[in-house]
Amino acid sequence: MIELEDLFRAYFIGFTQKVQDYVSKFQVEYPYVIQGITGCELHSGKSVGSFLRGALGGLDFVSIKNHSCAPEPEGGSRAQHFCALVTQYQGLWGIIETLLSETCPRFLLGVLDAGKDELQRQVKPEAWLSSGPSPGP
Repeated sequence: MIELEDLFRAYFIGFTQKVQDYVSKFQVEYPYVIQGITGCELHSGKSVGSFLRGALGGLDFVSIKNHSCAPEPEGGSRAQHFCALVTQYQGLWGIIETLLSETCPRFLLGVLDAGKDELQRQVKPEAWLSSGPSPGP
């Protein structure tokens, strides 16, 4: 987990620098807010799907999944330009692809495997109802 955090921190710093380099090309005025979410999810049959979604100024901007960049309608021509630009940078695109198609799924499956015993453990639920103070732990 620490290695993954360090990796994301390094990529985020580099991404921030690139955004600052290209912000004028996208005709975005300061201050601007960029939001992103990335992750992976387990589907039936142990297949893992990964995603990365970005927003600009509180509006959906782009989504990256299934090895492609898709501009969101709210992103307009800026989002289309972004997708065209990001896929031209093979180094950056390769990093995104590796994180989404290899690193995230491997991490998720590793966490699930490590917690398999806990997830499969079956215990009877316990509950109590009281209008008075708690009887203890």
